[in-house]
Amino acid sequence: MSRRGTITSEEYKALRLAAGLTQEEARQLHGCQNVRTIKNWESGKSFVSQIAEDRILFINDYIAKSTAEVVKIFKDKKIFDIYLITYTPQDFILFRQDFVKRNLPQGIHLAMVARTYAALKALGAKVHVVLMNKTSYFSFLGAQGLKDSEESRAAWAASYLKEKTADNA
Repeated sequence: MSRRGTITSEEYKALRLAAGLTQEEARQLHGCQNVRTIKNWESGKSFVSQIAEDRILFINDYIAKSTAEVVKIFKDKKIFDIYLITYTPQDFILFRQDFVKRNLPQGIHLAMVARTYAALKALGAKVHVVLMNKTSYFSFLGAQGLKDSEESRAAWAASYLKEKTADNA
């Protein structure tokens, strides 16, 4: 059995929710056999292991550092029209291999987008959240002669949103 962690059941639940994780995603992240383990941690019926505590703290620190990095980039470059991209579950697997390879669930990405959105809005940035449309994106790449990259996705998102706004006008 793992060593007892030092966080309380309430702290664990708050950290899980802040990381954008469902109980099922937390179960998978920690490698628990069933979701009852997570429920027991959160109800105080059993202690949160040191391994689980370290992992959930790492995840929340990762989200905070990633958000801070993005905010710094946009502050330094003085870009105030920003496009954040979210994905369907299938597209998440296709486009966010950095998460998939580390066995990080989509909820963490969504938590990063939400925190980044809030932080940039607080700075006065004009922030847009765009759901990836891979058909449109791949057409954009072909028309522009680009390869897939974070920069290409941002350029597509700006173009796609302008196109959608013009269609709705």
